[in-house]
Amino acid sequence: MRPFDHAVAMALGGAVLAYPDAGAGFSNEAVAGFAPRALVCASSALPYGQTDWQSAHASGLFQINKNSGAGFELTHSGLEVYKEQRFRGVYGRKLAPNWSLGASLDVLHLAAPEYGSATGFTMGIGFLAKVLPTVWLASRIQNPFQQRLSSVAPLPTVFLLGGAWKPGGVFVLIAEVEKELERQGQVKCGLEYRPTEKMVFRTGVRSSPARVTFGAGLLLGNGISLDAATEWHQILGLTPSLMVCWRKK
Repeated sequence: MRPFDHAVAMALGGAVLAYPDAGAGFSNEAVAGFAPRALVCASSALPYGQTDWQSAHASGLFQINKNSGAGFELTHSGLEVYKEQRFRGVYGRKLAPNWSLGASLDVLHLAAPEYGSATGFTMGIGFLAKVLPTVWLASRIQNPFQQRLSSVAPLPTVFLLGGAWKPGGVFVLIAEVEKELERQGQVKCGLEYRPTEKMVFRTGVRSSPARVTFGAGLLLGNGISLDAATEWHQILGLTPSLMVCWRKK
């Protein structure tokens, strides 16, 4: 079961590898090197409008010092007959003022009442850099040592490469390529437009199969923000998502 992105990542078509803000989640562990003082988020989605399919996400990111940060992410997705959970611990550190390297450790758990359950471990390594005043580049590998969930269930090894163009505080244009060893590659693109400090609009697209996304966010005050997104699948339909975050300034 493909994990569903939280609202910000979903609205941008999943293209958040090089997104230069922790509000887009931990698609790149290196973002923890640029962590705010504290950020806590909770999100839920309704996959393809199926009320019996549960999908939820919770995360937290905290600054250790001006050069490093750490966080956690918990995701759940499943039906009555099959469930997946993942807990991820993340650490990131700046190698230079605009360069950061991060790593994560994942604990994965699958459960199917008729067949039993399985638990496994994997890891990821991410890199994020501001190479020009308006350009960010990022790369990441998930499961580099090809860990297996069990003797018959290999975990995917995934390579990602992305970039973001942020000419100011109004626009962010991002794109990335994702490739699993055993599957066709995906291309993801996203656009963020922030007309005011309190409002933001997002849209995106991803391939294989093609999916179109859109969403909006609103800063409510006291560090609280609300984000909503919808993903349209050409066969399965719409998946709405809603997320609330609190950021300590």
